[in-house]
Amino acid sequence: MTRFLASLATAAVLTAGLGSLSGCSDGDPQGTGGRAGAGGSNQGGGGSNQGGGGSGNQGGGGSNQGGGSNQGGGGTGGQGGSTNECTAPEDCPGTDTDCATRTCDEGVCGVAYAAQGTATTDQSAGDCKQSVCDGMGEVTSVADATDVLDDENPCTADLCDGDAPINTNMTAGATCSVGVGKVCDGEGACVECIQAADCASNVCVSNACVAATCMDTVKNGSETDIDCGGPDCTPCNDASPCILPSDCKSGVCTGGLCVPPACTDTLKNGEETDVDCGGPTCSPCGPEKGCTVDGDCVGGTCSGSVCVPTCTDGVKNANETDADCGGPLCEKCEDTKTCSVGSDCTSDVCKNGVCAAPACNDGVVNGTETGLDCGGPACSPCNDGLPCTGNADCTSKVCTGNVCQAPVCGDGVVNGTEQCDDANQDNTDGCVAGCKNATCGDMFVQAGVETCDDGNQDNTDGCVAGCHVAACGDGYKQAGVEQCDDANQAAGDCCAANCSIEAGCEIEPNNTCATAPPPVTVPTTIQGSIRPVGDQDFITFTVPATADLKIETFDGTVGTCASIDTVIELRGTNCTTVLATDDESGIASCSKLDSTVNTPLRRMAPGTYYVRVEDYQNNGQIPSYLVQISFNALCGDGVKQGSEQCDDGNLASGDGCASNCVIEGKPEVEPNDTCAAATGPFPVPLGAEGLLLSGAITPIGDDDWYAFTLPGTADVWIETFDTNGPGTCTSSVDTVIQLYSDCATPVGPEQDQGGITNCSRINPAINTYARRLPAGTYRVRVIDYLDNSTIPAYKLQVKITALCGNGIKEGTEECDGGASCTATCDLLREVICNDGIDDDNDGSIDCADSECAFGCGLATPCAAGETLAVYNSKDTPMTIPDWDFTSSTIHANVAGTVHRAAVRLNVSHIWIEDVDVELMSPAGTTIDLTSDNGGQGDNYVNTVLDDTCATPITSGTAPFTACYAPEAPLATFNGQASAGAWKLVVSDDEEEIGGTLNNWSLAICVAP
Repeated sequence: MTRFLASLATAAVLTAGLGSLSGCSDGDPQGTGGRAGAGGSNQGGGGSNQGGGGSGNQGGGGSNQGGGSNQGGGGTGGQGGSTNECTAPEDCPGTDTDCATRTCDEGVCGVAYAAQGTATTDQSAGDCKQSVCDGMGEVTSVADATDVLDDENPCTADLCDGDAPINTNMTAGATCSVGVGKVCDGEGACVECIQAADCASNVCVSNACVAATCMDTVKNGSETDIDCGGPDCTPCNDASPCILPSDCKSGVCTGGLCVPPACTDTLKNGEETDVDCGGPTCSPCGPEKGCTVDGDCVGGTCSGSVCVPTCTDGVKNANETDADCGGPLCEKCEDTKTCSVGSDCTSDVCKNGVCAAPACNDGVVNGTETGLDCGGPACSPCNDGLPCTGNADCTSKVCTGNVCQAPVCGDGVVNGTEQCDDANQDNTDGCVAGCKNATCGDMFVQAGVETCDDGNQDNTDGCVAGCHVAACGDGYKQAGVEQCDDANQAAGDCCAANCSIEAGCEIEPNNTCATAPPPVTVPTTIQGSIRPVGDQDFITFTVPATADLKIETFDGTVGTCASIDTVIELRGTNCTTVLATDDESGIASCSKLDSTVNTPLRRMAPGTYYVRVEDYQNNGQIPSYLVQISFNALCGDGVKQGSEQCDDGNLASGDGCASNCVIEGKPEVEPNDTCAAATGPFPVPLGAEGLLLSGAITPIGDDDWYAFTLPGTADVWIETFDTNGPGTCTSSVDTVIQLYSDCATPVGPEQDQGGITNCSRINPAINTYARRLPAGTYRVRVIDYLDNSTIPAYKLQVKITALCGNGIKEGTEECDGGASCTATCDLLREVICNDGIDDDNDGSIDCADSECAFGCGLATPCAAGETLAVYNSKDTPMTIPDWDFTSSTIHANVAGTVHRAAVRLNVSHIWIEDVDVELMSPAGTTIDLTSDNGGQGDNYVNTVLDDTCATPITSGTAPFTACYAPEAPLATFNGQASAGAWKLVVSDDEEEIGGTLNNWSLAICVAP
């Protein structure tokens, strides 16, 4: 409007300026000359000539011609209107301000307003306000808490109370700096002090600091205590703080306190005769120290006023070699004292000027030695012939006549190389020939101790450990006599009372693969023991057919484990390959390997296998244990158990159940690399195994297509496996699968993984498009991931997890049978919203029912005679894969022809322009509802798409919470059949961001 008014104003000015060019006659006026063009829509009138227009525009003509009986002559014609009223903002009328500036846009004058809140250049400091633009060209003011009024007083706080300035006193003690002032007094003044602590003198009088004195009863200045100490005041009494001795009356400052004179203060004071000695209270003084009486001296002699040296004065003086010892006059010095010769020392040994302690190698008989450097308690015994005072002084342990004697076996003294010497030559006591201690294995039977001694430590002959005659029950297996010996004679512990092996027990030796006993038949329970420490038992058993195994240890009773701690290994048929191992997965510290947990024990091929049993850490014995080997499943016994896919009671292949109890899949029939050539169709059998197909991806790039049929509305599970079928997927299989309703229409996106390892799985609990599929024929496409390798063999399983009509509510079914259940196992809903009937029997009819809310809320209702059918999605929410698509299906059951349709969307997705939404009718017609709209905005929220809405979806803004016309008209479906599957396809056409189709609704006006 501003630009329009400015243009009119400019036109008025130009019109006024061109008045002299108007045409006229000498009679009545025929008309005015043409006015300047105001946009080029009118031709300039007047006179015989029209006004020339500007470039592309004609001058405006006069609006009326003058009437009269005589028509005057025409003028020369008005001047044509100018195209532009300005070339620059300065050409426009008015004046620029901070909040409004002139503009010239394509020759038209206008005004640009500064944004609301823009600060102006004209501001008043300290008024707690800011002048700003109001967004409409005018100036207003707003509160500004930062525009405070500074009263230049450091003891007041400059603040704003809304848009009014205030100055409040600072709290007492706040810092300031005005002259000598340094603290605020709380009344707005800056003073020198408000408390003693504010002053160096610690004296504050009337907010002013006072200099320190020696009579102010305050410790200040250089005082060390209150009014004493330091260079200016008198010395302090004892116990007062001090720094220097001069601070104390006692002249002693110790640990920062004045103390009385003491004998340790390094001063001569009190009654001391010298520094810290002499007098009645301190220790005597040493030589050369001051004294008054003999008692003042350590040596007890005071000559005049000086202590003289003595052998008791505690000082090395005169001829002494150390303090009070050595030399010709004093006693010999103790070890470590200074000496000149050996005679100065009590040890008679002076080494390097120091008295040495007696040593057993100093070449002097000293200390407690009985001979030269031998004998006595400190030195080694003396050799034969040297002096001694007792047997201990001699190496022979024999001292006779104070002389060490040579050793002799039988002399009653253990010496030389003797271990014993009992002063006899009897070989049946504890000291045998050669004065050796009697031991088992020395060939001498020790009376009362040994019953035999065969000169060896072999425990398999007739004389065993401890030199006892071998007997059953002694714990040693006697070669050629006993089969076992478990140190008892009790039965039932694998070793009978006569030391023979009992039935069902391990047979030793069995501690290696080579010594393992012959294989036993499973199921079996073997009893064994781990003895001695480090023993291990190998047990061999036979698997007659493909089987799942369970191996478990117990103590002496199956089902208990009170005191043993085992480790077991299952080894392959070569006895070296360890298939599985366990420490304590059984009861307490017992071990268990179970096919329900340990996959190597599943589907074990027929053959002979080994179990190794040992003690945990191999540092103990296990007197008795049980190891139980059993089948969780045995192929061919007619009972499907464990990992078996089937069990038909035989081991023959080719009858649907292979010899290893794996279902034999229906083989693919090549070529089947196109949908048209798909192998099948096969009906999907009911039951847990469903339909099993077998195929191979070869050569590289091969596609396999299979077709199957559903007998009714169903949830469908589709999964790939390796050649062994359900339950396994080796690393050689990496598939991608996709489900199609026909050869052109995918039901859902490609499914890469989801199954075991790299195998694929479509799970209706996760992949919602596999739910509630109508009866009919479907196709599955199988390819190698990346199409860059072959898959020698794989299995494809299709099974029904929910079938509508079988009377069992399962899977995603809302019901299955009953008056309120539809033929597709949906609960009855208020679908027809204008028939006056409560379709779902919930007490709410038509538009009063929330299920009709969308259709009943449309701006344009259905025409008279049409049925309003409203459907809400049941298979949502659904994930919108990144750079992929998902689809949701509504099954319409109201028959007739479409007269009008509308859709409501709820989609969560950031950067919503990545999302494309299409709708496909039961006839297969697909239209684009919305694609690449919304820019970087987020989501479709209750977005209604209806041909009758005025705003195109392409002009909308995320989250599109309104009614919009779709990109392609929904009227495209008009005239088509309304009943059938309506499919909404939601795609993400960019990388990195996925989303969710939360729900959608479809309203149809159905004509009969």
